[in-house]
Amino acid sequence: MKYRKIIGTAMAVMMAVTPLIPEQYVSAKTLMIEENGEAAQIEASDVSIYIDGVLQEGEEKQGIMHKDECMVSCSFLETVLGMKVQIADEGKILLQKYDSTIQMQIGSKAAIVNEKEYTLNVEPFVNQNENKEEIYVPMSFVLEQIHYTVQLEQVSEGAWNARVQSTLLYTCDGEEKYYNGDSIETLSIDGKVVSLKDSMAGIELDGVMLLPLEQAVANETVNAVVTASGSGIAVKHGTNIVEVATNSSIGVVNGVEKQMETSVKAVKYKEKEYLMVPAEFLFWNFGANKVEIDRSAKKITVSGLISSTIDKSKNYVKNVKISKQSKRDAIILTCKKTPKFQVKSSATQIKITLKNVTVEKNSARKLTTTKYTTSFRIKQSGKNVIVVLKKKKGVNFITQYGSGKVCIYVGVTPVRITVDCGHGANTPGKRTPKMPCNIDFNGDGKIDIRKGQSIKEHQANVGVGKKLANELERLGFKVNRCAFGSADISLSARQRSIKNFKSKYSISVHFNAAGNGMSFNSANGVEVYYHSKYFGKSSKGLAKSVLSQMAKGTRQLNRGTKSQILALCNTRMTGAEASILVECAFMTNLREAKTMVGNKKFWDETGTEIARGVCNYAGMPYVAE
Repeated sequence: MKYRKIIGTAMAVMMAVTPLIPEQYVSAKTLMIEENGEAAQIEASDVSIYIDGVLQEGEEKQGIMHKDECMVSCSFLETVLGMKVQIADEGKILLQKYDSTIQMQIGSKAAIVNEKEYTLNVEPFVNQNENKEEIYVPMSFVLEQIHYTVQLEQVSEGAWNARVQSTLLYTCDGEEKYYNGDSIETLSIDGKVVSLKDSMAGIELDGVMLLPLEQAVANETVNAVVTASGSGIAVKHGTNIVEVATNSSIGVVNGVEKQMETSVKAVKYKEKEYLMVPAEFLFWNFGANKVEIDRSAKKITVSGLISSTIDKSKNYVKNVKISKQSKRDAIILTCKKTPKFQVKSSATQIKITLKNVTVEKNSARKLTTTKYTTSFRIKQSGKNVIVVLKKKKGVNFITQYGSGKVCIYVGVTPVRITVDCGHGANTPGKRTPKMPCNIDFNGDGKIDIRKGQSIKEHQANVGVGKKLANELERLGFKVNRCAFGSADISLSARQRSIKNFKSKYSISVHFNAAGNGMSFNSANGVEVYYHSKYFGKSSKGLAKSVLSQMAKGTRQLNRGTKSQILALCNTRMTGAEASILVECAFMTNLREAKTMVGNKKFWDETGTEIARGVCNYAGMPYVAE
C-alpha cells in the first residue's frame, strides 16, 4: 500500500479509496488491514470507551480489540483527547500532548517516546473499510505516555469496555505533576450546586481530598469571605473563622489551633494559582452537619451550613481581600457590580460607604492589622455597607474602582497630574480641512459636523482629555484639568497651572497636522513629544510608556517618541518630573479625521490607553472599568 502524505490533522486521513472487500463482508467488527504487504480481512471485537466515566457515543469513538490489544483511530485521539496528530510519508505517525512526543510507524512494533525506544505489543495498521482509511494505534500504550490510565474489561463475548481516567497537569512546589486519581468537579451546598469545572478540580493527595479554597467557598452559594491573615489566609463564614497557611497542616479555627490530615498546598493550573485545602476540615469547621465525598460522581455534598443573609437581588459584597505588598496594603472589596460609594478620610481613619449594597448582617468584624493600619471593619448600616479602616499616623491612600471592585491602596501617596487640552476652541488653523461628508461624533444619529465644515482640534482634544482625566481619577490620581474650556489660555498660564498644582506629571493632548493644513494628505499615526533640553527626571520614560499603550490599543502607526522645544514639555517651567505632549492622530489625514478626530469611541479609547501608560510608568495597578 502506498501511504499518502497527510498534513495537519488526523481527520485528513479519512480519504476515499477503492473498496478492497465485498460489501457483504463489511460490518462493525470486520477490518481490512495490510499485513506483510498483503490485504487481510480480520474480525475484531468492539470496545466501548468511557472517559472519566462518560461513554463516548458514536461508532467513530469506539475502539477495536486486535491481538488482545485495544486499538483506536488517530482521529479519535485528536478529536476526543485533543492530541496533535501528524501523518507523514511512508506511514510515519507523530503524536503530541503535554510533555510527550510519540513516534510510531505503520506496520512496525518500534516506537520512540521523547527519544526513548519502546517495543509495542501490536503494530499500528491502516483499516480500509466503508470507503475510507483509518490509522489505528494501541490505545493503552499511547495514553499511558500522556499520563492517562486505562482499564480494560470484557463484558461479554465480543464486547469490551475501556475505562480511561484523564490527566490533570499541575505545578506544586515548583515541579510539574500529573494527577490521574479521583477528582471533584462539583459541590452540593445545602442543595445548591457549585461547579469547579472552570477552575482547579478537587484532588486527593495523601489520601485527603483537597479543594481550591476561594472557588469552593468564596462564591454566591457559600458566601465565605477570604482575606490575607499574617502569612496565611483567613476564611470567614457566619461566626466561624478558619485560618490556614501554605505547606502547613495546622489550621486555626476561631483562634484555636487544630491539626489537619494533610498540609495546605499551593498549586498552579492553567497559569492560575490555587490554594488547595482539606475539604472536610474546611466544611466541618464551618458548622456543616454533613460532608459526603462521592468519588464516582466527582461530587462533595455538604449540608447544614449557616444560611446566607445576603439579598442577592441587590448589589452585595461577594468577597474581601487584604493583600500585604512591599510598599502598600491592598484592600479589595468585590461586589456583584461596581457600587456607588463615598470616601471620607481623617488623620486616623478612612471611611468608605458602599451605597445600596448588602453584606452578611452578622459580618461586622475586625480583620487583620497591617504595616499601615491598626484595624479594618465592615458592617451593614441600613441600605449601605460601611467599611472603616484605621490607619497609622502619616499614612496616605488611594482609592480605585471598576470591574465590580473597590480597591483601597494604603501606604500610597496619590500622584498629582495635569491634563491639558491643547489649543482653545477658536485658535486659528487648529482644525481639519473642510470635511467632504457629515460627521456624527457619537453615533447617535445627530450630525455634529456638516459637509464643508471643519472639526476643531479643541473638540477632539477635550474629548480625549475628559476620558483621560476621568480614568486617572478613577484610578486614584489627583487630576488638574487645564484648558478644558473654549477660551484660549496662554502657554505661560498653562505652565503656571501645572506648577501651582504641584503636578508630578503633565500631559498635553493634541491632534497633529501635516502640510499647509488646508488639504488632506497621507501623513498618519501617533507620536509623543518631550522637551529636547528640559525633560526632567522621567519625560522620556513616560513618553515611551504612553506611546506603547496608545499604538497597541488604538492600532495606529507608531511614529515614535520625539524631542522638541515645546513650552508644555519644559519641565523647568512646569516643575513636573515628566511633561509630555501627545499627538493622537492626524487632522490632515482624511481616514483619521473621520474615524479618529471626529469619533468619540476613539477619544475614549485613546484616553483609556494614555491612562494605562501612565499607570504602567507610575507603578500603579490599572483596574479596568
